[in-house]
Amino acid sequence: MGNATIGNPQFFLSKVFNLASESQVAQKYLFLNTIREIIIADSRCITDFMFDITELLIQLTSSDSP
Repeated sequence: MGNATIGNPQFFLSKVFNLASESQVAQKYLFLNTIREIIIADSRCITDFMFDITELLIQLTSSDSP
């Protein structure tokens, strides 16, 4: 999913973050890995979503189950 998002970040990034926010905790880790792939490939496309990334990371660090 990360590589597809890199191909058209304007279209897919908002969808990735919406899915991550609506998913269960275990699935959030999968979306976090997708976001990691995007950052590795092209970190510039993620700058508009820094608040969303921070919110997701804080939410996962305060979670009791992986």
